[in-house]
Amino acid sequence: MITKNFTYIATNKADIKLFTSLLTKAVNSNYLKNELLDLKVITKNEQIIKIKTTDKLNKQWITVYKLLYVDYEEIQDYLFKLCNSLLEIVMAKLPKLKTSKGYELNVDAIPSGSQISCLNSFIYYGWHDAPEHNWISKATDLLIRFCQGHFIFNGNKRSAVLMMTAFLYENRIYLQKSYNNDEYIERWEKIVCEIVDSCEYKKVRKNGKIVLEKINSKIFSSEELFQYVYNHLYKEAYLSLF
Repeated sequence: MITKNFTYIATNKADIKLFTSLLTKAVNSNYLKNELLDLKVITKNEQIIKIKTTDKLNKQWITVYKLLYVDYEEIQDYLFKLCNSLLEIVMAKLPKLKTSKGYELNVDAIPSGSQISCLNSFIYYGWHDAPEHNWISKATDLLIRFCQGHFIFNGNKRSAVLMMTAFLYENRIYLQKSYNNDEYIERWEKIVCEIVDSCEYKKVRKNGKIVLEKINSKIFSSEELFQYVYNHLYKEAYLSLF
């Protein structure tokens, strides 16, 4: 049986709580049958969790997670380098990313100075003293910053979604249904428009087409917007088991 090894880094109690919550979601998943085989406490800063997964074709594998507690300040430089590497990959993929209108050719394919400056602020100043927030909180903040920043001429919202998704995946969290089909595209286009305009949107039919329309009576404060986006990401989030 194949064994896959992952490390989940927790920088505070909120990250540990998130891991436990996502592990519970994985074990109770309807798509994959997951069984918790073992949980060992190695030290006060390290645990080992072993999970057996069986898919619908009866294929089985073992996932071994090392849950490692690390102070956030110790990994800031690593996270900044990681995010810059992810940004280069994201921008290279951006011209190939489909929208509801098809593919757009007039898209920047290299990171801008404003994007890099945003990452610097995000890593070094946004989270150094926020012990109550977890990796999904950070991903929420990253998504909002990139959506509202208008850092490049074209493709801000698409780069924001890709960057947020890649950031979560590097921290062993994946979003359910995060693939490039029409339903996924339409769902994210609604969310990023809501982030940019800080208000809720609805789908309406006009001239035989489904379009997004603002609900002007539902304006988000910054706190409400953050919680709205966080709730959506958490609902879709699972531990990576493959």
